[in-house]
Amino acid sequence: MLLETYGELPSKYRLLIWRTLLRLPHNRLAYNGLRGRGTHPAFADLRARFPGLAPTLCARLARTLSCLTWWAPVLAEDEHAPALVFPFVKLFHADDLGAFEAIAAVLLNVLPGWFETFPSPPMRLLAVAEQVLAQHDFELSRHTDAHLGGCWRCAWFLLRSAFSECLEREDWLKVWDHLLLGPPALAVCMAAALLMHCRAQLLAVRSPAAAELLLRTSACCVSVDTVLQSAYKLAAVHCGERWKADPVALGCETTYPPLAPVPDAEVARAAAASEAQRARELLVQRSERLAHSLTGRVDRTAAMQRAWEQERDRMQAVRAERSAAKEALEQGLAARAATAQAEALEARARALDARNGATQRHLLREKEAWNAQLSRLARDVSARHAELHSRGAAAKAEARLGFLEAEADLRDSAADAASAHAAARRRLQAETEAAAAASRLRAARFARQAQVGEEQGRVARAHAESRRGAMAAARQEALAFAAARQAELQLQLAEEDAVAGAMRERVRREAALTEAALTAAQAEAELQRSAAAASAHAARAAAAAAADSDAFRSSAQRRIAALAAAREASLQASLERESARFAMDAAARASQIDVALAERRAALAAADAQAEAEAQRALSLGAAERSRDAAMHRQLMVANVHVASPVHPAVGGDLTARIERARVELAKAAREAEEAEETAEALRQFLARE
Repeated sequence: MLLETYGELPSKYRLLIWRTLLRLPHNRLAYNGLRGRGTHPAFADLRARFPGLAPTLCARLARTLSCLTWWAPVLAEDEHAPALVFPFVKLFHADDLGAFEAIAAVLLNVLPGWFETFPSPPMRLLAVAEQVLAQHDFELSRHTDAHLGGCWRCAWFLLRSAFSECLEREDWLKVWDHLLLGPPALAVCMAAALLMHCRAQLLAVRSPAAAELLLRTSACCVSVDTVLQSAYKLAAVHCGERWKADPVALGCETTYPPLAPVPDAEVARAAAASEAQRARELLVQRSERLAHSLTGRVDRTAAMQRAWEQERDRMQAVRAERSAAKEALEQGLAARAATAQAEALEARARALDARNGATQRHLLREKEAWNAQLSRLARDVSARHAELHSRGAAAKAEARLGFLEAEADLRDSAADAASAHAAARRRLQAETEAAAAASRLRAARFARQAQVGEEQGRVARAHAESRRGAMAAARQEALAFAAARQAELQLQLAEEDAVAGAMRERVRREAALTEAALTAAQAEAELQRSAAAASAHAARAAAAAAADSDAFRSSAQRRIAALAAAREASLQASLERESARFAMDAAARASQIDVALAERRAALAAADAQAEAEAQRALSLGAAERSRDAAMHRQLMVANVHVASPVHPAVGGDLTARIERARVELAKAAREAEEAEETAEALRQFLARE
């Protein structure tokens, strides 16, 4: 009555009437069993296939399709199932159970035999549409067969989505009100009637795709009421008693009745093909994701490479700037060190000049005193010579005896002096050899230091090569430092050798002066003291050499350990730590330069102290010489006393010869003093050049 009166069911009670007409059991237990199996793999990508749907509506559609597919697996292979199910899901809103049971009841009762020829369309139903169209509109039937692939193709386009793709919402609801209450096969007649109402537009198209597009757009413009009247007339003519069948109830058991008839073999074959297709699609998607990931990694790697190159350029600029600053600092330190060394050498030269001047003046005064004394002695001897000639006869025997005694004393003194001279020569040679050994020891120590420096340079070069050329500047700095250290050591060795040579020459000169001036016993004592001093000096030099060797070895070990630690840290640290390490290396090198300067200053201070000690020793030797001169003067006075007594002329001649020999020895001592002055002048010039 409602359909006959209003043409449709009231929208307020439509769902209630549909549930009643379809006899939905609301079997929650059976539905939960299907829903508990989760989303079917065939609809896992439903959101990607329909991106325009709202997320909640898409989720409800996926749940309903999954439940229907777990109930009837053939729906997983039907590509038109979402279009068939979507209007019911949207109509029932959040009632997923009602939507599922309504669609299941429609497939069982309203659309029976829908999948009997799967995967082909239901040709038994579509043959009715062709028969109806051929009988009532032969021209349209012939046109569809000739150009549109047949009448069944157009009818199937309308039926496969249950008219949802060609009708608006209100028209679709009105049509399904009649399909649920109308006679059997009304849906097929509805499709034929809709084609007949669109015949003018269909006769104008010449391809199936154009026909489908036309039906999507033009079918919405026809009057649904007129189409329904035509469908009812066609159903009354062509759908008789043979279409009537007993309705299938969903029941209230734990499971729903199966969808039949369905070709299980074709469904299984289609399912296998779909599974293989999904596997291929998954493989393609995985390949695409992998390609996208690789592309992203390549991009990130390129970005990291660019960032690393920028950081490398920045580090090179920083390294160049620090190298320039370090070179400027080293040049300033070297200039200050050179200035300090020049000042120290100049001070030492001035002190040496002062000491040499004092010594020269002292020697001149002593020479003048000796010459005056010799002159007095010569005058006394001349005076006494005349007296001796007058008294010679009387004291001949006594003079002869005194001459013999004096000759014996002279021979004994000469023998003692010769032995003392030989012993002094031997000790002086031993001292010279000890000094040479100390020099060789220092040379060996400096050679070892140079070798350690070269080893350090090699370690630095190996470290720089392992860093793929990034530490080329550090290697050049290490080599330059090693070369500078070696040159400094060689210069220090040459300077110490020159100083040692000058000291040996000075010792030799002083020993010669001492030997000429002292008596045998005094020369022996002086030589013993010189030997003891030389031994102590050699011991101090050996101890200093050992201490310097140990210090340099420990410094080399610390430097090698620092380089090894820096190399290990450079292999583990990032590009930010390299800047800090270079700063630490620069600070370490600056500290090493400071240590070297301190060592050099300490060496210069030690040399100054040693020169001061030598000066004090020279002063003490001068004092000793003055005391020896006083003793010699006393001896000459004693000789004067002896000369005052009358002696034989031969004895007087012997005394004259002795006086002449003393004068010769004094002249020899003066020449040696001049040679010592020349040696001091040469040493002063050498120090000035250094």
